[in-house]
Amino acid sequence: MRNTLKNTFESETLKSMHLIDSHAHLDMYSSDDLPQVLARAYAADVRNILAIGIGEGPHEMHRALEIAESTNSPELPQIYASAGIHPQEAASATPDALAQLTTLAANPRCVAI
Repeated sequence: MRNTLKNTFESETLKSMHLIDSHAHLDMYSSDDLPQVLARAYAADVRNILAIGIGEGPHEMHRALEIAESTNSPELPQIYASAGIHPQEAASATPDALAQLTTLAANPRCVAI
């Protein structure tokens, strides 16, 4: 009896639980493919996604924030962004790149650096 109650509780809990994808490289998808990727995520109960904003270097770290700002539908996950410079690109962390990072980080949709 105890296992039955536990399994019922777990089953009901899992049915009502939504997921968060905490590390998604959404910028690697084409603008044609991204809507389908996000729709599939939503269908799988993913309700929030943290889009990682490093791209191929500092010149692309804004892409995740652009995706977060342009994705606004009740039928898609809520997208938030990070911005940063990957350690392997540290040589590209110029004063201009760091100034860009500061600007990106000030945006409310950017929730991580």
